[in-house]
Amino acid sequence: MDFVPHNTGSFLTKIFHRHFVNRKPIKQTIRTFLYEEISMGAHSELMVYYGRIPNDAKGKKLAELARGRAWVVYKYSWAHLSMRPFTVVRPIQCLTCRRLHTIESSARIDKAYGNKHVVVTLLCSACGALAAYAMSPGLCVLEDSRPLTSVVDVPNWSCKTRGEWCFEVVEPAVEVESA
Repeated sequence: MDFVPHNTGSFLTKIFHRHFVNRKPIKQTIRTFLYEEISMGAHSELMVYYGRIPNDAKGKKLAELARGRAWVVYKYSWAHLSMRPFTVVRPIQCLTCRRLHTIESSARIDKAYGNKHVVVTLLCSACGALAAYAMSPGLCVLEDSRPLTSVVDVPNWSCKTRGEWCFEVVEPAVEVESA
């Protein structure tokens, strides 16, 4: 929704050069350059589709391989204490009273339906408008793959100048064949 195309140009150039020219694995290449492209993370999340080719792929046609491929989708999100607490975009202006810079955030751990996950609450200090966002239980810190729930009580977890990148494996939609 908040995609800013010109912020992706240098990122894609670096990725393509490292992957196609230097022949480095795409997954590691993307993760390496995310830390250099925080301007992209401040506005957009990144969805990456990885296709795993089966071991018996030699000699098969492309159409056969596409059916047998196992797809994995990674969603990369940027987090920053003041701008995107736990990857939730904190608005500059309250949507209810329209005042600027009145939104405060807090995070807690919730265990609903047996899944431990982070709940981020945004509160307007002027009018009291409240919004809560339940984060995916699979959301992890990119740097060391810790679950996001492990850093909720860590003071100033993502307040570094560059913030922190997070990721989660998302199940891709399955095509339903009509009868």
